[in-house]
Amino acid sequence: MPQLTFKSGSDALNYVEKFFGHEVVTINKTYYGVVQFIDKSGSPDVFMLEIVALKKIFFSSKVGIKALKKSFFPYKAERVIVSATKHPELYTNIKEGDLVVWGCIEEKTDFSVGVIVDKCELKMDEKNTGFVISDKELPRVKPAPQNHQKKRFEVYIDDNFHYMDESERYLNGKYESEEEAFSVCRKIVDDYLLNAYKPEMTAKQLYESYVSHGEDPFIKGGSFCAWSYAEKRSIEIVEENNRTSKNNISVNKGLSFWKYELDHKYGLLLPESEIIEDENRLYFCQTNRKKLCVSWDKKKETWEVNLDRSLLEGLSFSTPKRFEQVVFGKDVNNEGYFRKQLLIEFLLEGLGAGEIKTLTKEVDNAAKIELSVEAKTWNEMLIGNPVGVEGGICKYFEQTNTSERILNFSMLCNNWEVNIEFLLGDYEEYEQHTFRIKDFGGYYN
Repeated sequence: MPQLTFKSGSDALNYVEKFFGHEVVTINKTYYGVVQFIDKSGSPDVFMLEIVALKKIFFSSKVGIKALKKSFFPYKAERVIVSATKHPELYTNIKEGDLVVWGCIEEKTDFSVGVIVDKCELKMDEKNTGFVISDKELPRVKPAPQNHQKKRFEVYIDDNFHYMDESERYLNGKYESEEEAFSVCRKIVDDYLLNAYKPEMTAKQLYESYVSHGEDPFIKGGSFCAWSYAEKRSIEIVEENNRTSKNNISVNKGLSFWKYELDHKYGLLLPESEIIEDENRLYFCQTNRKKLCVSWDKKKETWEVNLDRSLLEGLSFSTPKRFEQVVFGKDVNNEGYFRKQLLIEFLLEGLGAGEIKTLTKEVDNAAKIELSVEAKTWNEMLIGNPVGVEGGICKYFEQTNTSERILNFSMLCNNWEVNIEFLLGDYEEYEQHTFRIKDFGGYYN
């Protein structure tokens, strides 16, 4: 079998997505990825990667199981953006566009965090089962002295709390190379500084804490100065934490603005709505616009749309405060605000009975598809419920061809994430795309 090679890291990742097995992003698992961006503003460099991982797909019971098995699976591969630093033992230079192996050390809902453990060549191994790992460039180490007996580098530890008291000194160990001894000394200082650091500390305060209470390692006959290294690292640690704090502040400002906008829109909708309650549900009904109605199941904590307001006659009226506490939570968190956004989008963009929603989406090679869904399906998609369409008909427009083609499509949508598949010709010739519901052209009327 000829050995496969690729022109770019992007081409290699496309091959991974199409022909490799995939897993959900999980701690201590590794994944192939391509470096998209490198932030060199701090130390160490931070890499943003694109990997291929599995994500669970939800579907409605209204979709035939037999039909689903032909084209969809419970999990589906998709591109995921993650962040990383280089593994301390990886000395190879990493640049944008490189194919690498990424290991997950912290799973998050937005950007999972990990390390780059290997750089890959753009060719497969002899059996085409994986990519060839690039040779690691080892750090330069001073050559060992040409003595009859190999020199060993001794690391001793003094105690800063007992400054100049040699009775407190002890031997940490003997090492084969000076670089190894340097690494041991640096780690001893780093461990103290990282454990001693508090968010309110300045670099000067952190350094003073070290020279008063930390351990002072040195190499017998060597040039390592723990105090000089600690002074430099104190500045780096404080700057890095300040930078992280600023990023958190920026994220918090973005969240505050998002919540403010939702509260503002929700407040505008309240005067033109009414709230009704029975034993199991709370109902939010428009009194103008399209007079849409949605219910919240208090036990199952799920939305139900496409309701007929006339069927609620005789039920008791409730209050906005009661609705907010039950649906969004007494202490409204991000999940509560996401529920509020689902409700707002349904009330603003939902369709009345019998209406049709026409949507467009640009796909590969600047081609575009156009499809229509009935009000019942569109409203379920807006409120975030799992819903599926099987055997639908869409129009396909190629950039180089003015005529349109009529294609069959299948679609699954849950929590605003859309997975769509359409047949281009024979049964095996199809395209799949995953995107957010607001990426549809025609989302807003």
